[in-house]
Amino acid sequence: MRLATALVGPVFLLLCFASPVSAENGEGVVQTIAGSGISGVADGESLRAQFLMPAGVAVGSGKIYVSDSAAQRIKAILPSGIVRTVAGGGPLVDSGLYVRGGYRDGAALQARFNRPTGIALGQHGELYIADTYNHCIRVLSPDGRVSTFAGNARKPGLRDGPRPVAQFTRPLGIATDTEGNLYVADVQLRKITPTGDVVSLPFGSTPLAVAVKNRTLFISDLIGIVVVAPDGTQKLFPSTPVRRQCNTGNPAFASLCKSAERLSGDAFLGFPLGIAALSRTRVMFTDVRSDTIRTLDIVTKNVDVVGGVANEDFSADGGGYRNGPMSASRYNAPYGLAVDATGRVLLADAGNKRIRSIQLDEHPTDPSTASIVIFGGPSVYYATTWPQSIAALVQSDLNRKGRPVAVAAQIDQQNTGD
Repeated sequence: MRLATALVGPVFLLLCFASPVSAENGEGVVQTIAGSGISGVADGESLRAQFLMPAGVAVGSGKIYVSDSAAQRIKAILPSGIVRTVAGGGPLVDSGLYVRGGYRDGAALQARFNRPTGIALGQHGELYIADTYNHCIRVLSPDGRVSTFAGNARKPGLRDGPRPVAQFTRPLGIATDTEGNLYVADVQLRKITPTGDVVSLPFGSTPLAVAVKNRTLFISDLIGIVVVAPDGTQKLFPSTPVRRQCNTGNPAFASLCKSAERLSGDAFLGFPLGIAALSRTRVMFTDVRSDTIRTLDIVTKNVDVVGGVANEDFSADGGGYRNGPMSASRYNAPYGLAVDATGRVLLADAGNKRIRSIQLDEHPTDPSTASIVIFGGPSVYYATTWPQSIAALVQSDLNRKGRPVAVAAQIDQQNTGD
């Protein structure tokens, strides 16, 4: 490895040139892959199929699974481009806006759900479903049967223990890791171990969704995004300035406030709902209140609105529907996200009743495989936003010259002697 150093004002930059890795830069492209935009439950050709309120997305085995929450159905978009109901059912009510919920295990198409929301694929092709108003976790097996995996549909609560006796209260998000654990965004974050035990985890305050990458948890929460490292250390990236959260006197925020991070340039995070991990250091999330798609880099602490129009005071509806370049794309109540094996992001655009794909031209670089890693102090951009900072300009210029770069860490000026 060849080392080069440069001094920029009071900031020390260490550039580590390693073996080249592939990276592309540019703007992502958004397209619709399923849904006509017309309310309904009809299956069929992808762009003619109908959804009522798609909420969750999961990808695996060549299929894209969708939880259509208001339709009480789990659908699959097949490689052939056909949309097919694979579990759940029931007739539309007279208004045509929803299907009445129910609860029944058994053969997949005879099974009944009550607002299925988050979904996640397991290690053996099974699909886990957060059955929100049934207060339990259901599982669709590869052989086409639905069973209750954990919780009690008739007895909501917050009880840990073996799966059959554990209790949940309106679980929303769900994610699996490579070790066979299942994480559930419930009243608290819950973990279902491979041995069948349900335990509550002391992370976040009111989880809404959860994603896992390399044993790191990313939790969208009512008060922001919580990141939990493999050693259990947590950081809070608040949706509003830290002082507003920490001055409420709410004891539930006490430990989180100690770990609160200030975003670059005091940027506005938004109000995260669905979340997906793009890498170990970068997540994409949906802000349903402003109809936007955003990203957060937990190292640079930079927040970008990559789709939709930021409308931070919510005085006007920023929703719409438009495909094409991400900067021009529009959404209506975007909800769940998932990332496939190629890095493509799948989105349940609930208000538009469509499933969209986001093909990222810029593949976020993981610092562990970066060609160039920059270490910079906060003074690089303390008085400006990240895109205009020295480190960002250096990064952008090197990328244009074909030298992929990632900002791996920041050196606190108070600790530069370490």
